[in-house]
Amino acid sequence: GLPDADPVVSTDCSPATAITASDALFGVSLPEGARLTRISALVPDVIRSPDWLFRFSADPTDGLAVVVAPNGGLPAREYELVLHVAMGQMTWSVSQRICVSG
Repeated sequence: GLPDADPVVSTDCSPATAITASDALFGVSLPEGARLTRISALVPDVIRSPDWLFRFSADPTDGLAVVVAPNGGLPAREYELVLHVAMGQMTWSVSQRICVSG
């Protein structure tokens, strides 16, 4: 089934969600037929996170959307990456912890 309107949250940082500060590109896996509409990154335990501009391929190829990191790469730390997704008339958000190493 499709997710409900509440965000899905994962707090694990697996090797699949780890990138380096010099990674200018990374991939996001989406369900078949889904489109990426917006991305934001929140810094855990920080009241005001920077409002980074992420560029991305809205329509995934083989379920993978390419994301361009702002400024050529994110500063090293942990983030909550919030993906805003649409499929037909349905929209939802997915939050995934990512770890950026120096």
